[in-house]
Amino acid sequence: MFQNCIREAGLNFYLFELANIRDQCSWVHRDFPAEATEKAKDLVLMAVAKARLVEPLQRKSLEFNHDALVIGGGLAGMTAANELADQGFQVSLVERQGELGGNMRHLHFLLSHADPQGLLEKLVQRTLNHPNIQAFLGAEIAAFEGSVGKFKTRLRPHPPAAGASPGDRKLSPGEEVRGGEALIHHGVVIVATGAKPYQPTEYLYGQDPRVLTQLELEEQLSNPQSAIRNLHSV
Repeated sequence: MFQNCIREAGLNFYLFELANIRDQCSWVHRDFPAEATEKAKDLVLMAVAKARLVEPLQRKSLEFNHDALVIGGGLAGMTAANELADQGFQVSLVERQGELGGNMRHLHFLLSHADPQGLLEKLVQRTLNHPNIQAFLGAEIAAFEGSVGKFKTRLRPHPPAAGASPGDRKLSPGEEVRGGEALIHHGVVIVATGAKPYQPTEYLYGQDPRVLTQLELEEQLSNPQSAIRNLHSV
């Protein structure tokens, strides 16, 4: 509102500087009116001092990069990448491991009785074969810079090779990265790095083989050769 008044008066509205003595002073110090008054004076003095140094600015249009970077090749990352790619955007999908899937690779049962590994494999193949998606496997973020609409991200192999020197050779998309680096230009980034299961330190976990996490129990139940499948009580 104040900037619009300045603009209507024919002045550059970037010359405006606000001393917010209501929100930052009177409201938060309503029980201390004397002290609030002194603080208000300081806020006004600081705003005046800053206003003396401001210079006119001009708005300009900047080129916006519509490509996207998705960090994380799990279920969330692949879903986000496909949603963007289906709308015509170019997507770079970065996964630290040598394969897509994330935590879903450890799931074997669903309440719907569907096969999670079968569903995952369909999504992985759809992602790898999508013409608008480049999947960088076995890669991690080495450097990130820029601002909204104009980012630059450098990828490197994960883990970085011993004695490796930075380079601009592009990593091969869709297969495990074994050397070199890649520089990606993009306008937006989606972080879908997933979660790491908690590793207990209580209840004899790690000391007694009978103490399992939920994922470990599911893994054993899915293995036809596991002795735990013959148990009938918990």
